[in-house]
Amino acid sequence: MRKNFVSGLISLILALSVVPTNSVAVSPFPDVTQYAEHITYLTEKGIIKGKPDGTFAPTEDVARLQAVQMIINDLGIESLDAPDPGYDDVDPDTYGYDYIAKAAELKLIKPRGENNFAAFKPMTRGEIAYAIDQAYDLSGEPDVTFSDVSDDYFAKEAIYDLAANNITKGYPDNTFKPNQTLSRQHFSVFLAKTINPAGFIEVDSEKVAATVNRVVDGDTIEVDLNGEIETVRLLLVDTPETVHPTLPEQPYGPKASEYAKSTLPEGKEVRIEYDGPETDNYDRLLGYVWVDGEMFNKLLLEKGLARYAYVLEPPYTYQDELEAAEEKAKNEEIGIWSLDDYVTEEGFNDDVEDPNEDTNQQVSDLEYDGPYDPNGQDRNCSDFDTHQEAQAFFEAAGGPELDPHELDGDGDGTVCESLPTQTDLVKIYSN
Repeated sequence: MRKNFVSGLISLILALSVVPTNSVAVSPFPDVTQYAEHITYLTEKGIIKGKPDGTFAPTEDVARLQAVQMIINDLGIESLDAPDPGYDDVDPDTYGYDYIAKAAELKLIKPRGENNFAAFKPMTRGEIAYAIDQAYDLSGEPDVTFSDVSDDYFAKEAIYDLAANNITKGYPDNTFKPNQTLSRQHFSVFLAKTINPAGFIEVDSEKVAATVNRVVDGDTIEVDLNGEIETVRLLLVDTPETVHPTLPEQPYGPKASEYAKSTLPEGKEVRIEYDGPETDNYDRLLGYVWVDGEMFNKLLLEKGLARYAYVLEPPYTYQDELEAAEEKAKNEEIGIWSLDDYVTEEGFNDDVEDPNEDTNQQVSDLEYDGPYDPNGQDRNCSDFDTHQEAQAFFEAAGGPELDPHELDGDGDGTVCESLPTQTDLVKIYSN
């Protein structure tokens, strides 16, 4: 439900006078040491109140009744008259009955158990996201994916709506923890940022928004940053060369470039995070590139398409995480680590050749003339004899942009790597 015009106008007027988040707000409550600006804002609007003893109890879980009371108080609803909600644990004499009935009418909250409101039970993060989304009719496209929010979770859309509106970013490990309870102070942050987004913009000084212009190679991209085209060199990673003016094309260089192009297509929104000097000796920006909530630098290492390198001014924020990603790929002997003596301290050994290079380099040029219809029934890798046949079928079906047969499990644009190549079959049949 959208707030009425008068309520929206009041919020706009208050937004002009609210204390910004980077200043020090004096809280009316002696026990509030964090998020004072959010709590003070809601208190001055009359949306929240403290405890009878004059404290706020910021770390206490917010109860389900408390949460819907605060939301309804802000909506500017003139009357709380509403039909009986029909909950098993609620009757007209129940404390907060009017708010419970109105919350049910507005569909702000789902019952607990079979048919209970559970007024004084803690509210979860997922329930709060659902209530806020229902009340304020949020929408938008988020730039993050939460690994613990399943497709069938009742508040999935609401959670991503909150993320799209910068009300929450979730946790650093890309989780949202929807079933975890929320404290009174953190609920105040959610609600204040919902009501007054202009007054509580969180400026992330370590990440800046940009749009991909083009991929140069596996570890270098061009972006549109504030209307200017900038070259970004990915920090702490090095992929094999494909466009170096003096070095030959190196094994796994083309694959790294193709993976970058499929993950970072033109127009893709990304965020750049600096960690130390913002430019290198060639005046290129240096940073981590975040896409859909994941660090692309780390993805390259995990897939064995890059080495951890150019550690010039340690320590770095994600140093341990990136080293671990490289070590895992190395132990699994994937990508660049599948070739003996290829990776060196200085880069890559030009004398080492990829035994599959001749057959795999031209895979994208193959035309599929096999027995299966790319637009027909589902196929899997067992339907094909060679990697080239599967790859040609995959591309005829729309790959790498589309993968209707789900052949590309790791999303790198190359399918059915476990199948033998045509060269392998020649070797087998010639022995």
